[in-house]
Amino acid sequence: MAHQFRTPIQLYRDLLRLAKLVGKEKNNTEILTGMVRSQFEKHAFETNQTVIKEKMDEGIKVLTNYYLLRANQMLDEQGYDTSGGVVAKEEKTKTKPSSKDSTPSNGKKE
Repeated sequence: MAHQFRTPIQLYRDLLRLAKLVGKEKNNTEILTGMVRSQFEKHAFETNQTVIKEKMDEGIKVLTNYYLLRANQMLDEQGYDTSGGVVAKEEKTKTKPSSKDSTPSNGKKE
């Protein structure tokens, strides 16, 4: 994992930043930040280290999934095939039929 969270508060701050970022894009910042806050408030007094670790892992998955989604979207916009290879932009668009396949100007096929 690229970034290890040392404390739940660091994860909380990162999730709030993500909620604000996504909220601006989708115009629902208050709802998303409220969801993050309510989850942290719900488990604020948890003392069981196993449960704390599980909840932190869930939060980290949310961040990771979002960043992977955004990375794939950016690759798609640049013409990369995210299923495993690079596809030229020309290959993605339909090509016009060649002059051999087109019908003559009189409308009849030869």
